[in-house]
Amino acid sequence: MKNLIVVIVLVAAAAVGYFVISGQGGEDAAAMRDDATSEAASTTEAAKDEAAEAVEEAKDAVSEAMEAVGAAAESVVEEATEAASEAVDAATEAATEAANQAVEDVADAATEAADAATETVTEATEAAGEAADAATEMASEAAENASQVATEAAEGAADSASEMLTLLTPEGFDFDKVMAMVDGSELDPLQKTTLKTTLESAKDNPEVLTKVLDQIKAALGL
Repeated sequence: MKNLIVVIVLVAAAAVGYFVISGQGGEDAAAMRDDATSEAASTTEAAKDEAAEAVEEAKDAVSEAMEAVGAAAESVVEEATEAASEAVDAATEAATEAANQAVEDVADAATEAADAATETVTEATEAAGEAADAATEMASEAAENASQVATEAAEGAADSASEMLTLLTPEGFDFDKVMAMVDGSELDPLQKTTLKTTLESAKDNPEVLTKVLDQIKAALGL
């Protein structure tokens, strides 16, 4: 580009020189014009050559720049691809380790839960066994107590019935006890009053007393 400017300046200088000397003799002027024209043509041709060379150099520079850019871009792509691959590998490895750890944690938790459940079941079984033993023992004691109470009650009832039968005989008669026996019975009040009044009248008459005592036994279901 600088060479082209120099050429233009030279051409302009030649033109100025031409106009300056145009006032001289025709032959000298013509000779000078021819020389200037020839020189200008030579200069123009040289400028063209330099311009063409500059264009070629520019083309070469652009081509080299494009090649450099392509190489740089290819290098960047390769580096980015490699970095992405490494990142994927690292992420995959981290995810695998995390998954394995999670599986181990879940397995450990499940084992602990199973152990705790087994221990709880064992304790519950032992407690149930102890409770069953205690219940069996209590039931046995209750049965024994109930049997004893029933036996005593039966014996007491038998003794009481025997005593009542004795009191309702002329030989074992006791007026106050028989009156109390009638009062403590489940007979209706009117029947109680009738029996007690009859007993009161017959207590001093053995023949009548026997009949009254039989009435009382029948009324009491003895």
